[in-house]
Amino acid sequence: MKVLTIITRGDAIGGAQTHVIALNKLLLKNGHEVLVAFGGNNRGVLGDWLADESIPFRLVRCLKREISPLFDLLAFIELIILVRKYKPQVIALHSTKAGILGRMLKLVFNIPIILTVHGWSFSPGIPLFLAKIYELIERFFARLLDKIIVVSDFDYMLAVQKSIGLPSQLVTIHNGIELSNLSSDKSNLEVVNLVMIARFDDQKDHATLIHACQSISGIILHLLGDGPKLQETKRLVRELGMLEKVNFWGYTKDVSKALQTADIFLLISNWEGFPISTLEAMNAGLPLLVSNVGGACEAIIEGENGYCIPRANREVLSQKISMLRDDLSIRLRMGARSKEIVSDKFSLDTMYNATVAEYQVLIKQK
Repeated sequence: MKVLTIITRGDAIGGAQTHVIALNKLLLKNGHEVLVAFGGNNRGVLGDWLADESIPFRLVRCLKREISPLFDLLAFIELIILVRKYKPQVIALHSTKAGILGRMLKLVFNIPIILTVHGWSFSPGIPLFLAKIYELIERFFARLLDKIIVVSDFDYMLAVQKSIGLPSQLVTIHNGIELSNLSSDKSNLEVVNLVMIARFDDQKDHATLIHACQSISGIILHLLGDGPKLQETKRLVRELGMLEKVNFWGYTKDVSKALQTADIFLLISNWEGFPISTLEAMNAGLPLLVSNVGGACEAIIEGENGYCIPRANREVLSQKISMLRDDLSIRLRMGARSKEIVSDKFSLDTMYNATVAEYQVLIKQK
């Protein structure tokens, strides 16, 4: 099988990029031919990571995240040239801009095209004006897709409610991760370590988390990631007098060290698809505090391996942090349950097999 994957950004690593890397790594390992194409003038962190995994990639230099009629046209021409040269059996699209331009290839080529949605761009929490625009675009151009994979049941239901595609086009395949024996170190009883792994941008709600932690003693908050709102978040920490309580790690490819030293994992967001970082924390045996947005809570059994927090509710978040801080036995019980759930439901092999099955069905139907 010959698969061309197209994703918008190579300058940042998020859930979509992590998904693409893991999936193509397994495709390559199992004897399939792959090529990953992404936007930018240099290979960026995504290209570095793909190179480390020996996954072939190409730059689409005019493919940009922002809407630009000229660059979008040039990017589309680049994609046509790439498809003619590579001759894939399947085109797999990820992220909004690549998803929009990539499906236009159906007007030129009779090749199966699959879009994987890592959270709709019209999900609750996204600014209303932008959400309405993207909803109209997705509804109109869904007809060009052979299959729409959504990574959460929430996004499946949202697509049905908004009449995005036909029910026969939609399928839910949750994200999965490569399972390991990673576990967190519970030997430090003097301080409880909290960790959040997320880009500093409009999607994430670091401010609510920081405010929720302000009055809680005996904790250290570790924030991993970079992004446009990093400096703004650092200023907030200084203004609240929390410099000794909050550690900024920056971007790191290997998050295992942070997870191993953590006691509680948090993902506080305005909107989500089905976050991979939550699965990684579960694999490390951590209890979870996650915003109840999108499909973020589909890995949580309430009260068993964590709690779903109402969006932007610092009071409830503060209460749950304090409760978990005070009770090691609950943290240990929830952490053990996290490992059980991720192993049973969200392995990389499960995700891979379901995705490849969709690819192969479409190839046979061509």
